[in-house]
Amino acid sequence: MSLNVRELVCVPTTWTDIAIFLLTNYAAHALSLKSSSGEPALSAGFFGILALLYPFTGIWRGCQGISCAAIFANNVLDQALRARALCVVGRTATWAPTVEETEVLCKRPKQAKSEPYISTKSLDAFTRTPLYYNIFGRCQLPAGYQLYRLRPRCQVRPRQEAKIERKRSWRQRIIIAVTRDPDILALANSRSVPKLAIAVMQLVFSCATLYKARGSQLQTYGYASFGLTVVPYAAMSLVNLIAGFFSPDFDYLYLVHSKVMEEAEARGGYFEGTVGELVEEEDNSEPIRGSVRPIGAFCARQSTVWEYRCCCLATILVTVAFILPYIALAGFTRFQAQQSSLPQRVWIISWLVSGQTVGIMWIGFAIISDWYTKRTGRRSALIVSFQVVSWGLFLAPAIGGFVYVCKMIKEFGNCVQV
Repeated sequence: MSLNVRELVCVPTTWTDIAIFLLTNYAAHALSLKSSSGEPALSAGFFGILALLYPFTGIWRGCQGISCAAIFANNVLDQALRARALCVVGRTATWAPTVEETEVLCKRPKQAKSEPYISTKSLDAFTRTPLYYNIFGRCQLPAGYQLYRLRPRCQVRPRQEAKIERKRSWRQRIIIAVTRDPDILALANSRSVPKLAIAVMQLVFSCATLYKARGSQLQTYGYASFGLTVVPYAAMSLVNLIAGFFSPDFDYLYLVHSKVMEEAEARGGYFEGTVGELVEEEDNSEPIRGSVRPIGAFCARQSTVWEYRCCCLATILVTVAFILPYIALAGFTRFQAQQSSLPQRVWIISWLVSGQTVGIMWIGFAIISDWYTKRTGRRSALIVSFQVVSWGLFLAPAIGGFVYVCKMIKEFGNCVQV
């Protein structure tokens, strides 16, 4: 009787092996990060580095893409609205009516002369759009105006001169591909196939890394094993993979026509390339201080059942992603330290905890900033400063975690079973 015994053979680790491990198990995961609509390359690169250091920030970005439920929109314009790829011209806090527009300037109470005209009501329908984002067409804003990115709460419809392309089956798309009507509105978007392919490959690499971590590596380092540190990054790739199917990527922000845009054009503004128009109510209110709406009197839109379901799915994925690393540690090692040193355990676990802390703070800062913007119409510099400081405070555990992973790979060697 013969026994088939497989032996574990280990060879010294080179710096090339360490670099390959870091690139395939950490850096490549950041490439699968879901992009924001119209986001420039520099901003996408910054958030990619942030996700590399704190993977739970990338998980939150992916969940935002899932919660918009853009895949269930009836047409491409509604899809762009849910993906927050539409923007509209709006008034700023420095805006004031001209003498030709109103005669109530002399009727204002004396105590109100220092107050702005713009009302802060209904600011949950839009947010400020940075001008460094990619804007489709031409946009020249006069003084007192800026771009606002619409949220799905607003109603948008196509311009009268354009038809709208509704969702079709793949058979219908093949039939009309040759005889496409040039008047049909079609906004450029993609499913970002390279990012989806990278996310799939990274999930395969993560599973392979976890498979290799069993046996001698877990017996040597216990819950500080470097192979288990890929779990948060695998969760990030999975969430962003799902987000890629739920929401397409829009490379540009598209302008939407409104009465405020016509007002801005009368003051010297120039806009070209509008793809739709804001559904507005009649607004006959006088431009007295504190009563003027930034984007006008828009019609609200009700959320659909699928949007609610996708929000629930995003909440579940965030929860699972936060507890998954601890499930993996318990399942593979039962939280046994084995032969790992105290610095190894401290740096690896602090890396995990600090990444989750930054992710929670990211969500908290987003909620607080959103609340502040709704009340005041502008972003708080103090909140942004706290956010940047939090990234710096937890930078040491992230860098220390990478350093100790490299040390453990060098110490453990490159082992294979033969």
